[in-house]
Amino acid sequence: MVALAENNQKYFPSAFLYPLTNDQEQYSEIVQRQREGKFWEITGSTYGRYYDTSLALLGLTGSLSGESSSAKNYLVSVQGRDGCWNTRDNIIDTGFILYSGWSKSVPGSSTGGGTSLCQSIVGQSCELGSACTGAGGQILSNFQCSGVQVCCSVDVAEQSCEQKGGIVCTADQRCSENAVEPSATGSCCMTACQDLPRSDACTSSGGSCRYSCFDGEEASGDSCTDGEQLCCVASEESGGVSWVWIILLLILIILVVLAIIYRHKLAIMWHTWKGKIKSTPVVKPSGPSLRRPGFPPRPMPIRNSLPIRSPAGRPGRPTGAKDAELEDTLKKLREMSK
Repeated sequence: MVALAENNQKYFPSAFLYPLTNDQEQYSEIVQRQREGKFWEITGSTYGRYYDTSLALLGLTGSLSGESSSAKNYLVSVQGRDGCWNTRDNIIDTGFILYSGWSKSVPGSSTGGGTSLCQSIVGQSCELGSACTGAGGQILSNFQCSGVQVCCSVDVAEQSCEQKGGIVCTADQRCSENAVEPSATGSCCMTACQDLPRSDACTSSGGSCRYSCFDGEEASGDSCTDGEQLCCVASEESGGVSWVWIILLLILIILVVLAIIYRHKLAIMWHTWKGKIKSTPVVKPSGPSLRRPGFPPRPMPIRNSLPIRSPAGRPGRPTGAKDAELEDTLKKLREMSK
């Protein structure tokens, strides 16, 4: 597990290795990866900050680290009104948080009729397995302890940070090197404490730098000191109106007004585009004739070839040679008709 830990950092291996090995380097790895002095959120983890925080608390079970206390205070501050974490009825995250942060010993019958609570026997203590064997004690399997601790036959005395020659860093500080050890007074930095960076565009604009935003937050474009973190700001209320929708509504109103004003031109353009109207040039007819096509020519009046009669009903008397010939012709016609 130690050999493969470097290639599996997204699974937070130090939280598993410290209870198994009691290695101070693994302990330092846990406390140094706490974010903002409140929670743990491992880069690349698919489980989320509540799982990672619970895993860290489980690994720090039994230690008096300030990181563990600050994480519990943070979890209490973000607990839902229904008692759950990470949305309503989230049994997995809620159960893991309660087990790792506020676990209780489960009483049961032990061999020989004694109690199963480890602390009820003077001289015994709940310790990490490696710490118990390192102090010369024996692990008592018939007694119960909380979390990953085991019941040790001896009370392993923990030195204070002052006795170890270190200093205790505050929540807004971090140990300058990966040299943090547990002590009776909390996490003990064996080098020097440094203030966490605060000046960045995100915090200046009122946001918070996190590896993933909380419920009710959204990521903005402001930068953080840690390039992998996101700038989280409070998101708009679900019932609020976004400016994007307002702008789209105004554009829609303008388009409707323009369509009403130019509706005739738009109709012509539409029909032309669909091929329903074909425009052809109009040729003005040439020549003087303006007669309408399709009507026959007006017939010319025919003159009456009959002789003009006098008012009394008698034909007039012709005069001259031509009149005599006409009179002769008419006479012959009257005779032929008898």
